[in-house]
Amino acid sequence: MKVTVELMLIVVAAFSLPNLFHRAEFNIPVLVFAALLWQRRASTAAHLIVLSWLVEFYRLLFLAITDDEDFVSQKKPALMTFTILAFILKVTVL
Repeated sequence: MKVTVELMLIVVAAFSLPNLFHRAEFNIPVLVFAALLWQRRASTAAHLIVLSWLVEFYRLLFLAITDDEDFVSQKKPALMTFTILAFILKVTVL
């Protein structure tokens, strides 16, 4: 079975699903939309993935340095693991 870019984008979006319980998750619609666009407009889809990666990088940095009580639920080890996995998998897709 050949792993396609579209399938990888859906897998990365699936890794973002647990985060929906603790924060608004932009990755899921952006990555599913990029998967739908990939065959016709690969450059636009790639730009969406890069934008998603940059926002995810900012989120990880913010969560790493903030001491705000409102973000404690987002710093749970399982959620951070899913966030980091999605971040790394986005790099491998491109």
